[in-house]
Amino acid sequence: MVSPLRPINLWQTACRSVLSAFLAGMPLVNDGIGAPPPSAPTSDSTEGSEVNLENDKTSNRTRIRIENEFIDYTDGESRNTLTYSASYAVGFRERKEWQLTIDWPLVSYHAAPGSTLQSATGMGDVVLTLNHAFESSKAVRWNIGMKAQLDTARKLGIGDGMYVLSPFAGFSWRFCPSAKLTASLQYNQSVATREGVNERQTFEFKPGMEINLHGRWYGYVEYAPKWDFANGTGVGAFNNFAGSSVKFELGSAWGKDDRLVAALRYELPLTESSRRGTYVLGVTYRFK
Repeated sequence: MVSPLRPINLWQTACRSVLSAFLAGMPLVNDGIGAPPPSAPTSDSTEGSEVNLENDKTSNRTRIRIENEFIDYTDGESRNTLTYSASYAVGFRERKEWQLTIDWPLVSYHAAPGSTLQSATGMGDVVLTLNHAFESSKAVRWNIGMKAQLDTARKLGIGDGMYVLSPFAGFSWRFCPSAKLTASLQYNQSVATREGVNERQTFEFKPGMEINLHGRWYGYVEYAPKWDFANGTGVGAFNNFAGSSVKFELGSAWGKDDRLVAALRYELPLTESSRRGTYVLGVTYRFK
């Protein structure tokens, strides 16, 4: 004898089968049912926040910047420089390969008592920079470029009294999302000087490290030795060593896509007895 409940049971079984097949094809992600498996980590996992781009030239951006630098000397001499800077970057949409920068400084120079130079205020030496950045991977980048300092200051003290060409190169390695190593090399060669101004022939090496701090803050430290081949005492690198300094910088970003960046920097001379220190405050707005 057939049970009267059998048709109902068959109907319930069929409904469950159809419903199960329907749910299996839906992308339900609220509770994880039917959600695709998480993707495996890629090489982009080492790509962190690129907030500090002033000390790392391996990443180009179109930007404007205002920077105030104050240098304090032990003999009463001081120099305050307010620099207006503009950069234009071109290249691919995802990565800008070329960047052209112009720096226009306004200098207030206070001469030391008894100095042959006079205190003055005016436009300093304009600097043009052309930079080309390469990207080997998301973690490793490098760059090469040329910097040209023009003799645009009307008198010594607010300017160096020379035209200088400075080829440079650098690289950066983000070995983890919150830390990055940087290094740059730069050679400075004067091509024309005013009467009584010594030739410039220096080499700079600047290794540094950047750490992403809490929120949008970052910290940066850099060691900067310099060699002077024009005014050195010998042929060897040790005899031409001109001094070194260490730089500490703390900065933060605000706004959409971290477009506004402010940073405070202090540079401590390690071997130069005539300079107490250098203090820098800079604000940068970076376009998309």
